[in-house]
Amino acid sequence: MVSGNSRALRMGFSPRSRKPPRKSSLVRSSVPLQILLYINVLYYVFYFLATLLMIIYKSKYLPEPWGDAVA
Repeated sequence: MVSGNSRALRMGFSPRSRKPPRKSSLVRSSVPLQILLYINVLYYVFYFLATLLMIIYKSKYLPEPWGDAVA
């Protein structure tokens, strides 16, 4: 059975003081993760534009198989 104090301890609160922990212990940043997320956004934009251009190119220059379509 889990007592009420164990949850407070897991969240970083002391059962006696009931003050929140210092800000530095709660916020952790990862520079490599932030860089990868930024690159991921750039990749997504490039991928979306490339896909859109590919659809436009294929619809304009490739023939449609009206009689050759197999259902």
